[in-house]
Amino acid sequence: MTRRQFTHGLVGFTLSATVGCSAESDGRTEVFGRVTLDGRPLESGSIVFIPVRPNKGPKASGPIRVGQYHIARAEGPRAGKLRVEIRAAIEVPYDLDDPRQHARHGRKPFPAQRIPPNFNNRSELAREATLDGPNQFDFDLKSVPKPPTT
Repeated sequence: MTRRQFTHGLVGFTLSATVGCSAESDGRTEVFGRVTLDGRPLESGSIVFIPVRPNKGPKASGPIRVGQYHIARAEGPRAGKLRVEIRAAIEVPYDLDDPRQHARHGRKPFPAQRIPPNFNNRSELAREATLDGPNQFDFDLKSVPKPPTT
């Protein structure tokens, strides 16, 4: 193999790998919005967008800070129907990494959720993301879970 053939092959491989990566991210979308809990901005937490069949793709998640979240297109969910999970732990007055403080406070290592399960583990939240956007999804959560439907 000549140096020229090697160089052409390397360029071709690099181009095909680059095109493959960019085509893979084409179905992704940017998502952003506000999250309130009982009418006040959620100070800190996390939000996860999970594809719902037939939508395929990876989960996309990001932090919530002062009631705002933003997930850029490169890391965002793929367009389609998405289930949404929102979490925010109850703040504790001690260091979570110190087992002595856990024992002193008689608490479990992981704080309980401030957000009711119907917004996270058993989430009933769903949104439809589009490639055209904008995909602004605002969530006004209540800390008292709604009663089950019969």
